[in-house]
Amino acid sequence: MKLCLAMLLTARGIPQLLYGTEIGMTGGRRHVELRADFPGGFPGDSRNAFSPGGRTEREKETFGYLRTLLHLRKQHPALSIGKMTHMPPKDEVYMYLRSWEEEDIWVVANGNEQERRIDFSEITHWFQGVARLRNLISGKEIPYQPEMELSVGGMQAGIFLLEKARPERSGRTE
Repeated sequence: MKLCLAMLLTARGIPQLLYGTEIGMTGGRRHVELRADFPGGFPGDSRNAFSPGGRTEREKETFGYLRTLLHLRKQHPALSIGKMTHMPPKDEVYMYLRSWEEEDIWVVANGNEQERRIDFSEITHWFQGVARLRNLISGKEIPYQPEMELSVGGMQAGIFLLEKARPERSGRTE
């Protein structure tokens, strides 16, 4: 589900979420099960998932991840209004670049159960002038080198801000 949410909130278009998605609610096969009430806010509810204390650990994790993605979309215009350039999926790995003005965000969606290494050879043109990749979920910075290898875990998405090299300053004034 996290992979789907990452793609929904980083790809083009206006994302639409059904109530309960924020806590990972699942329904059943029948319509009445699919339209179940959100836990909490109704008389007689045994728990209230509107508050963190009423959520299970899995629901807290899902809520936190979705909240992070929504904040990223709000903070980075490339994710909401930017141009999208994509590579055709290869070995169940789909990569695309979202660009707006001076901001480039690279998304790697691994649809495999196993971790996959990313082949940069076909996308080196996306990284011209890039000094480092900043993982927008973990905050980890990775120095960019054209021959580097990067892995993305099974059924996960990597969302990276491509940070450009800053020009050296000599300290002199002219």
